[in-house]
This record gives sequence, structure tokens and C-alpha cells, in this order.
Amino acid sequence: MTDRTTPLFNKSQQNALAAIGLPLWRERSINVDVPPRQNEHCYRLSSWLIVTDSPLPVNRPQWLNDLVHTLDQENSGALAETAASTIENWPKERIIYLALEPGNVFPAAAKRETWNQIVSRSL
Repeated sequence: MTDRTTPLFNKSQQNALAAIGLPLWRERSINVDVPPRQNEHCYRLSSWLIVTDSPLPVNRPQWLNDLVHTLDQENSGALAETAASTIENWPKERIIYLALEPGNVFPAAAKRETWNQIVSRSL
């Protein structure tokens, strides 16, 4: 993180910005306390983003086929892995977080929660 001791604009530049009604730009501080997302795997499916803690299996289990069929309005069925940074720019109402157990097991409670997320977002 950089510490800027001198102002970005000199006094005459600040006055000129104020005269034309523009706010004074300030450098954003970087929050170093936020850990990077290292263990998230993101998959794009039509207009949806599916986020998991572990990679999805290549050979789709039935629950994953059902989820793809439910979410994929374009009927492409194509899950494309994307970078975890995609989450920052994706519409929050189109992100589904899957809580998988080791071995890509999708427990019944997690299935109910996921289905409630989907229903509440009105496909």
C-alpha cells in the first residue's frame, strides 16, 4: 500500500475542478486485510455463475445435470470455468454458491438451500 504525502492536484487545479463542479479525485486505499479467493472455482452457465469450493467433476453426477438443466435457458449445457475474480463483476442475483462435501457430494440440506436460492431469484 502506498502512502501519498503530496496532494494529487495542486491548489490551482483543485480550484479549477471546484469551479466546474467536478469532485476532487482521491486515490483509493487498498484493503490488505481481505484474503484473495484461492479456493473458489467459478463456472459460467448461460447468465448464471456457479461457485464451489472444489472443482466440479468432469463426469457430471445426476444432481449436476439437474442443476444445469434447470438453470440453462439457452439449452447449451456448457459449463465454462472462469477466474474467481469473475464474481466481482457478476450480478449478485445470478450467482449460485454450492456447498459441496469432499468427493463432490451434494448433501440434501445443501440441495434444498440451492433450490431455494434459484426459486427466490425467479427463473
